[in-house]
Amino acid sequence: YYSESLSTSSNATTTQQTKLSLTFSPEPNSEYFILSSGLIAGSSNDSSPVTVLTDGTTEYFSHINESTGGLDVLPDFALSRAVFGAAPGSRTFSYRFATEAATITASLSDCRLLAISRDVSDGYVEALTAATTSSTTYVNRLSLDLDVLVSGYYLLVFSAESDTFSAPHA
Repeated sequence: YYSESLSTSSNATTTQQTKLSLTFSPEPNSEYFILSSGLIAGSSNDSSPVTVLTDGTTEYFSHINESTGGLDVLPDFALSRAVFGAAPGSRTFSYRFATEAATITASLSDCRLLAISRDVSDGYVEALTAATTSSTTYVNRLSLDLDVLVSGYYLLVFSAESDTFSAPHA
């Protein structure tokens, strides 16, 4: 299932505005990967636009997209997993955005939502809590071992959030 909205929408409030929705009827007792992407920008150097993926009941992610200075247009991407029970009915996923403070305007464009049914043989691993390191070399956060039963091409998708600032930035 797929939906897109390439136009630019603006929001100057802290109230979430829906930019894009995707409605589908998942199979009973199933899991889906929900991928969302867009380009987010704020109207000033101190802007922190927020993006959210929700189905109205569960908030699958919430990003605060902090500018590093200047009027950055930042890529916003998330991979989420939705688990459905015996009678899931129709579900609507909404990609929303707002401002962290009412003094700026957030703009969101080039948005896409994609739902892919997860097969039992599809590998998946997640870590939803924060971790820190002071290491100057890479450290493992998460790993996934896959049993490749058939040679061919495989799609690997992963997402993460990071905060590399040790102090407030101007």
